[in-house]
Amino acid sequence: MPVAILHAAFDESGKFHDHDVISLCGWIATFNAWDVFAKKWEVALDEIGIKELHTAEFMGLHGQYSHLRTIWGQEWEAKRDSALTTLANVIRSTMGKGVGATIDSKHYRSMDVGFKKELHKSGNPSIIALLEVLERTIWNVERFGKANGLGSNVKVGLIFDQDEQQSDEVLKLLYKIKKEREDVRERVSGICFSDRRNYSPIQAADFIAYETKKELERRTKRPKEPVSKWFTMLSSQNSLDVPDGLFNARIFDAEVLDEMYAKFKASKVNKTP
Repeated sequence: MPVAILHAAFDESGKFHDHDVISLCGWIATFNAWDVFAKKWEVALDEIGIKELHTAEFMGLHGQYSHLRTIWGQEWEAKRDSALTTLANVIRSTMGKGVGATIDSKHYRSMDVGFKKELHKSGNPSIIALLEVLERTIWNVERFGKANGLGSNVKVGLIFDQDEQQSDEVLKLLYKIKKEREDVRERVSGICFSDRRNYSPIQAADFIAYETKKELERRTKRPKEPVSKWFTMLSSQNSLDVPDGLFNARIFDAEVLDEMYAKFKASKVNKTP
């Protein structure tokens, strides 16, 4: 039987040790879909007048984008928004599925050690985020295999941003998870790392990881503030932005974590003789 290889590109926004929120998100698609995406993305970047998208810097036109403040003048915010709309629509028109996990790491750090180790023996939220993303990725891979009559003959290759600290950590985490999970060993064909500047799928992953991180921060600190236009757009291919499953992220905010802890405590009480 034929074998299909899907490619999943991911990026992380925030580090556990120095950020209150960490977010690991990305997109899954066939090679052909990624090829179409890359061509459209490069056209969009050329029209905007930039070489890559690094969302955190582009939002404020800092760093490599500071010259655009001079070029765009007082209209810089409107022009930035137009550029982001163009890029979001490229993703909406080409991507298969998006998955992610975002964790309120500040709240997580304050929680019971036994509970954290129950989620994973390491107690490391980065592993929890990676496990969640892998589970959602594999679920989508299995659905793709079933829909196309390929069964288990569908594998997924993982691509992460090439960051010296993150690359080493992700590789070690994946090795640990593969030892523990047969489904990960069976479905994940391999992992590689690519420079965001030279690989557009990582830029798309950076966009959604940044927006999902900001969404958790909004829910935590500014709940009355409307949801970001970009998070809404990247969550749906529907022209009316009605959620349709394009992107699904599990957001572990304080409320969700506390609910999980309550269930953990209840399970311990029920096990007590």
